[in-house]
Amino acid sequence: MKLLPKYKTMIKYRVVEEQILEEGLTFNDALTVVEMLNEQGRVARMEKYNMFPSARLGRDPDLH
Repeated sequence: MKLLPKYKTMIKYRVVEEQILEEGLTFNDALTVVEMLNEQGRVARMEKYNMFPSARLGRDPDLH
């Protein structure tokens, strides 16, 4: 039996130009923003990232 991690990985997307413009977007929302910016002549791209890092910080609410 394979044990699953306590917290499931959540993939989210962010829109990046020279700096991060928006984070926490779904794929469709990020695609819409990138298309709008590219139509304006700005060079933006979409980047995938994990919303929950592997290392967890803070206390465990299940213990308190």
